[in-house]
Amino acid sequence: GALWEFLQNTAFNAKNYFAVTPVPVHWNQFGGDVGGPIMHQRMFFFFSYQHLISLTPVVYLNTVPTTAMLQGDFSARTIPVIYDPASITGTSNARQAFPGNIIPTSRLDPVAAAAAKYWPAPTQSGFINNYYSQGDNRATGTTMNGKWDYYLSAANRITGTGVYAPSQTAYFGAIPGPACINSNCGVAPGVTWGATINDTWTISPNFLNQFRLGFYMSASYFNNNSAGMNIPQTLGLKGVPPDTFPQLSITGFIQTNLQPGQSFNLRQVSYVPSDTATWVHEKHVVKFGAELQKLQVNNIQPWLSSGNFSFGGPFTTRSEERRVGKECRSRWSPY
Repeated sequence: GALWEFLQNTAFNAKNYFAVTPVPVHWNQFGGDVGGPIMHQRMFFFFSYQHLISLTPVVYLNTVPTTAMLQGDFSARTIPVIYDPASITGTSNARQAFPGNIIPTSRLDPVAAAAAKYWPAPTQSGFINNYYSQGDNRATGTTMNGKWDYYLSAANRITGTGVYAPSQTAYFGAIPGPACINSNCGVAPGVTWGATINDTWTISPNFLNQFRLGFYMSASYFNNNSAGMNIPQTLGLKGVPPDTFPQLSITGFIQTNLQPGQSFNLRQVSYVPSDTATWVHEKHVVKFGAELQKLQVNNIQPWLSSGNFSFGGPFTTRSEERRVGKECRSRWSPY
């Protein structure tokens, strides 16, 4: 038998070049194996075990709205003029700018105002790349392997093997949940099973038969943080599935977003029986046999979407590009 360990941590590693402070690093992988006889000269076993605990550092630099912007205040210098989408009158195509480049609080859509609370306040000055965050992706995993040999006779041996490997990774979100921004956030568990049985039979000095049956199964999932929280109802958003946080994308002078993250369920199963015979005749070796593969793959990627809302600049520019009905409105005045 044997015991072993691989260790990597903050004390041994240099600081990430882009990190403001040292980011915790932790990689601890340990295990062991043991083997020996069960029945004297007839039955033997081997077993190995390993476990992984890993914290992988990540550093994010993203763009989030300032507190003033979320309140409708775009009066800061360098921000383009925001025009009132409902200010076109008569035959004129020109809109009127909001006084002081400030949108009145009464004009802010209540759903947009509720969603805006999920953006954190900037951690740095400026309008672009103003939110710094650092954390770690936490992964754990166990792998167990086993083997068993049994000699029915000097000419016949049966071998069995098995593997079991559960794992889970928790991804650090660039902003506090349940919403994500420009990255995956959530938990991804998974598991792998596998087993084989092999019968090797020397029927005669020149004839060998080998039967093998294999089984393999793997399952992996990705669950986003907002699944099942009924966020749309919290926001007051109606007419959309209540599954996750809605997708919000803002383009223009400052580009940012809020999103729910990924969600999928992947399963794979395979069965592989086979039989192979080997015949040796004088200078010739003849091999023949058959193999059957049964494969099953279930890849479920539900589009857990509670609406996709994109906010561009057409409704808040000075000139109207296209008139829709008698009045043009925007849920959000993009910036």
